[in-house]
Amino acid sequence: MHPIFETAPVVDERDGNGRIQVWRAKPGVYVTRVEGHFTSKLAKAMMAVFNDAPKSERFQSFHEWSPMSDYDMLVPARIVAWAVTMLGRTDRIVVATKKPSIAAAVKAAKSTLKIVEMVEGDAAMESAIGSALR
Repeated sequence: MHPIFETAPVVDERDGNGRIQVWRAKPGVYVTRVEGHFTSKLAKAMMAVFNDAPKSERFQSFHEWSPMSDYDMLVPARIVAWAVTMLGRTDRIVVATKKPSIAAAVKAAKSTLKIVEMVEGDAAMESAIGSALR
C-alpha cells in the first residue's frame, strides 16, 4: 500500500456503511479511497474536493476502490457526468478495484471518459501513484 494512505486525508467522511478519504498528494495529484458502500453523499464529498481546487490546476487522480463493496445505483452516472465537465483539466484517472460489478462500472465510464485506466492490486496502484509524485 502506498505511504500516502498513512498520512492525514483532506477529507475523511462516513455515511452509513461507507467511507471516503481523499488526499491531495501534491498540487494536481489526488488520491481517493472508498471502503464499503459508496453513497451519493460520499461521491459529492469527493467531487467537492476537485471542484474547490484552483481553476488553473490540472488533475491526475488515483482511486483505490478495492475496499468498496457496492454503490448507490446513481453514483456511476453522476460521477461520469461530473467527470465529463472536468475533462479539460484532467490528465489521468486511475481506478483500482477487484470486484466485478465495480470493474464493469469503471469500464463503462472508460467508454465515455477515454482516459480512465483500471489496475488490479496494490503494487499496480502504488506504481501509478508513485509515477505521478516523481
